[in-house]
Amino acid sequence: MYRYRSLHFALLAFLSFVLAACNGRKSMLPASGGRPFEVTVVGDADSILYKALSVEIDGLPQPEPMFDVSEPNIKPSEALKGVLRYARSLIIVDVNPKKYDKLRIKWYNNRYAEPQLIALICAPSAQCLCDTTTEGIALQGYAKQLAARLKEHELKAYTQMIRRKHNPNMEAEVKRMFGFDIPIPADMTSCKRGKDFIWISNDSPTAMQNICIYKHTFGKRDSVMQVNIKGETDSMYMSTVHNACSVTYKYDEREDIYTHEWRGLWQMHGDAMGGPLVARSIWGYYPRDVVTVEGFVYAPGKQKRNLVMQLEAIVYATHKQQANKRLEPIRHLPGKKHID
Repeated sequence: MYRYRSLHFALLAFLSFVLAACNGRKSMLPASGGRPFEVTVVGDADSILYKALSVEIDGLPQPEPMFDVSEPNIKPSEALKGVLRYARSLIIVDVNPKKYDKLRIKWYNNRYAEPQLIALICAPSAQCLCDTTTEGIALQGYAKQLAARLKEHELKAYTQMIRRKHNPNMEAEVKRMFGFDIPIPADMTSCKRGKDFIWISNDSPTAMQNICIYKHTFGKRDSVMQVNIKGETDSMYMSTVHNACSVTYKYDEREDIYTHEWRGLWQMHGDAMGGPLVARSIWGYYPRDVVTVEGFVYAPGKQKRNLVMQLEAIVYATHKQQANKRLEPIRHLPGKKHID
């Protein structure tokens, strides 16, 4: 029996290696189970994490949760002994006064599978999870940190997948036109070029994902789109739903540059088309102009969270080897008036 079980596990390990190789993965770890933006939570007795991770995501036309959260009926001590340890994203809340003296989080990347993120939340008591005194840090206080880390994990996993299955010809065209690197998915084969502008799309009839890259002076998105993305007639063109856009200014430590990030909704002026968009305007890639990398989705009747998040991963994966450091963005415009 021992020899049979050993052979069985050896065969499973070999098959996992073969499947990983066929998918372009170089890891010896098996592929994790679960869908993107799906999180398994164990030991969350009061559903504190469930509520925090299920909040609605900003910038979508219909309400969708940030993560799909499942709570299997299993003890925290058993979570890493069965198939659950191969979950894509796993949070375990372990309450044990003999092992822990305060609330803390331990992170594990690709421990049993890949891609994988495991968060072990250790607490000495159930009361500690809800403690809001100055001496204690409630579990709620970690919710944003958990959500941000889980999102970063998913974006990184998608970016790595693109780099294995990408469109080198389209990537080379972007670099020729704009001078920086960006991963383009293999299924994005359609494109339209304009002056300092390129529109790349998977041209899907049901879930169209698009990347636009354009160089411009600040505050000219709608003018750029009116010239380059038209509808059936010249009077129809892509525009921004101004009061549905949020704007954030950030400093990118990785490249030592400033960015102006925004998300919201787009619509086709004069037509009943629209959807979500996410964009990143970058100061420092050019001496005077701004370059914007934007993703937008057209998928009527479908869930759009994962489609937008995939584009966000691409938008954030731009890289220029020699950027003009610390060129600061224009900051005097209020949020929803950053575009004309």
